[in-house]
Amino acid sequence: MNSEGRCSRCGGLMLVGGIHTRDSCDYKKRLEVIDDLTLVSMATNYAEFRNLYDFDRAEEAMVNLFGMKWHRVKEKIWQGFDQDEIRWRHHEG
Repeated sequence: MNSEGRCSRCGGLMLVGGIHTRDSCDYKKRLEVIDDLTLVSMATNYAEFRNLYDFDRAEEAMVNLFGMKWHRVKEKIWQGFDQDEIRWRHHEG
């Protein structure tokens, strides 16, 4: 950040603490990292909820925890969960 409060790489405005604005060079990268971390958190929580509850209660818990974000990615997480379950059964058998 330079003395004018702009990013030295892209010239975009910076907020207090050196955080970029939406128009900055790092904004999309930061969103991708947040999305990736959220997806990992969702997958981990879903697996835990499925161990504790039936399908419907696990679904309700995910909606309570993640709101509309859950609805956007739930099929992707279900696919991963199903694949893990198939591998576990195959390995156990």
